[in-house]
Amino acid sequence: MDVDNPASYHTALKSGFKLFEKRTVYDYKYGRYGDDYYYFRKFNPKSATKYRFYGDLEYDGRHS
Repeated sequence: MDVDNPASYHTALKSGFKLFEKRTVYDYKYGRYGDDYYYFRKFNPKSATKYRFYGDLEYDGRHS
């Protein structure tokens, strides 16, 4: 979500999501940085993967 949206930020935290990182978009077409945004993840205790977040997949070094 956009950094300039505090209501969404607080809603994500209340919904059980954890702030994973703050990212900055680089627009290669125009050669400049764009807006910052927050990247959240939600913990999945039933997952068999190492980090147990929703959407995590085991990575063996190859693309599918």
